[in-house]
Order: sequence, then structure tokens, then C-alpha cells
Amino acid sequence: MDFLSVPLPKRVEEEKIRGNFSSAMRIIDQYLSLDIPEYLRKRLEYEKFRLPLMAKDYGIGRRKAIRMLKEKIDGIDEEEFNSYINSGLVDYIKLEGRERYFNRFVNNLIFLKPELGERLKEKEDTRIKSLVNESIRRITDGERHTYGVISGIRIRMEREGFYRVWLPFPVENGFSKKVRLIRASHGNYFISDNMDHRTIYMEGKGKEFFAEFYYEISEMGIDDTYPKGDKHISEKLPHVRFSPYLRNIAESIVKDEGDPVMKARRIYAWVVSHVRYNYVPEYIHFDNIGEYMASSLRGDCGMQALLFITLSRISGVYAKWQSGWFVTPFSITPHDWAQVYADNGWIPVDPSFGNEFKGNPWRSDFYFGSLDAFRMVANEDFQAPFIPDKRYFRSDPVDNQRGEVEDENGNIYFDKRKLKLYVKKFERIE
Repeated sequence: MDFLSVPLPKRVEEEKIRGNFSSAMRIIDQYLSLDIPEYLRKRLEYEKFRLPLMAKDYGIGRRKAIRMLKEKIDGIDEEEFNSYINSGLVDYIKLEGRERYFNRFVNNLIFLKPELGERLKEKEDTRIKSLVNESIRRITDGERHTYGVISGIRIRMEREGFYRVWLPFPVENGFSKKVRLIRASHGNYFISDNMDHRTIYMEGKGKEFFAEFYYEISEMGIDDTYPKGDKHISEKLPHVRFSPYLRNIAESIVKDEGDPVMKARRIYAWVVSHVRYNYVPEYIHFDNIGEYMASSLRGDCGMQALLFITLSRISGVYAKWQSGWFVTPFSITPHDWAQVYADNGWIPVDPSFGNEFKGNPWRSDFYFGSLDAFRMVANEDFQAPFIPDKRYFRSDPVDNQRGEVEDENGNIYFDKRKLKLYVKKFERIE
């Protein structure tokens, strides 16, 4: 993915910013017909792949946007909606001359203006929040539990065909143990031993692919099972880049602190107090997530983790990625976080769960160095290769939480398949 550091030709970039995607695609084709440098060619081929996908994240017209707000928030009108647009609280783009709003703009508006929560027509389900808060209090008091979990992932294609499929599968580490496959849709599967992106790979004919598995997960502290290496203190383009801007931020945060863990603590404190949680378009649309986060100061769990990792590595702190699912007895959602190396192993750091803007400052202390057990860990790194490797561009170039699929003609993007993540069992065993 290093080629994303190559800037787009000016004409392509200008048309993209204006929302003239069809014009940008024609200019890309003109460049690709020329004898151009290899990295520029890769950059343009990737842009041609991802640019049409942007419309899938911005699929809402103005009338529908206003209707969605009125359905969710009591007493809102078009004038109030316009005020939020003018204040930069509503994410939209111009696409071929038309305003198109981000699919999850309502959620983001409530994140950025939390007082709107008091006007919600349907109140938030607080079961998960209460479960997590109780877990934090108990772990803080020194009582840690282990759970046995049965969960799974199911992908259903639009039509029958021959597909190659990579589904996330639990890693084995100091806190995720006794992993076993319960059942899979296809008999000719392969479970990778690569913990960077652990997958169960299947290929064959069909319309539906699934895997169900068991694992035991403990409430987390220090883990010494993953080796520390130079890669954990280095750049990893395009999203972990030691730019002058990020170096300046890191230096202003760390100052004269010499202890690596205390450096990481300062960086964590800065991230959770400066960055607001927001849903974002798919990661495929971002050229440099670390720098994007540092300039927009808005982003989701993975973006907050990547900013933390980048600032930590700039400061000489060994930092790595971890991700998979946030799993409770009630539901499953994808989730990302980070780790930093202490004297004898990796300690967890979850900036988005510790974010002070969520209104629970006491959680911030917990999520530096501790972690709840509501996790299925499938990825110990980001931008790692699959086994076997994928032939075409991925839907998610950063990690693998929702599965990757391709056929003989190319990648099968998220909108061309239906996803179900489910939990059958979540029981305390220790």
C-alpha cells in the first residue's frame, strides 16, 4: 500500500474534490494509457477501483436526510438541520452536482452534539453500557473472569458461484485460548497459523459461507506471547507515517519524558481528550489515517488506535494493533484497539473506549493497561498478508473483521453480500 503516498495528478484530484467522479475516471484512463512510473500506475489503478465505491457510503439525498432526522429526533426542522451543516457537524459531499449525505450522519451528529440525545424518540439500549461498566469496576477491584464463547460469521452472496473466502478466526495468545472450529459451510477449509490476520479460508461453489467457533477469553492485562520487533517502532505506509505534523504533535505531548510507558500514557491522554468518536466511510477511501485523524480530530475506533500507534512509534514506544469483534451476550460489532510494550509484555490500550467525550472520564484510566473480555481477537497487526494471498484488492485494506470475498472476475465488495455476526454462548467459566 506504499503507493498511496503518491499524490494523484492535479486534474484527477481537482475533479475528485468537486465530486465529478465520472470525469476523474476518464482522466485516470488517459494516464493509464501512457508510459508512467510503476507506483503512479498502481496509485491510479487503486483510485479507479475505490472511487466508485464512495457513493455507497454517501447514499442519502437531502430530502431523505431530513426525514431520517425527524424520525429519530423530536422537534427538529430543516432550519435546525441547516445550522448543523453550517457548523460542520453533518458529513456530506457533492457527487455529480448533487448533495449526498453520509449514511450514518445522524449517529455522528448525536456524537458531536450529545444534548440531542435528550430529544431521541427511542431511548438508547443501556444493557451493554451497564455490562461494560460493571466489568470495569470488578476488574479494577482485582476480580478477573474468563468466559467461554461460541460465535460465528455468515456471508451470503447475491448469486450462486465459485468464490474464494477469508473469514476472521480467533487468534491464540495469552488471553484468547482453546480456540476450535465447531462447523463450517465448506469442508475444504484452511485455518491459518498467521496471527497477524488469522483467517479460515474456503473456496468452492455456493451462495453462503460461514464459520462457527469456540474460544475462551480472559480479561486482559500483560501478554508476552507476541514477539516485539523493529516493525513495532517503524513507519508502515500509508497509514503510519512519521510526517512533520505528527512529529510536532508527538514532541509537544511527550516533551522530556523518558519512560516508554509514561510516554504512551501521555499520548493516550492526549488522544482521548482531543479526538471525538465518529463513524467514518470505509477505510479504503483514506490515504493516511494517522494524519487524517490528527487534522480532523474525529474518527472511529481503528482511526483512534492508528493515531495512537503512530504518535507512540514516533516517540520511540513499541506499539501494535489488535482488532476483531466486540462481543457481548447481546450482540457483536467490529472493534479495533492498540497495545504498547511494557517491561515484560504487551499491555492493551483502547482509546475509543476510554474517550473522555463519551462522558465517563473514569473509564479512561481503565482502558490504558486493562481490557474487558468482550473481545474476539482476530488480528494482531494491520495490512498483513492473507494465507493464501488475495488476488484482487481487498474491501478493507487495513484488517479483516467482516470477511473478504472474490470470484474469478474480482473482489466482491461489502454491498454485494450480506453479513451476519452472531453469538450463541457467552458464559463465565472462571
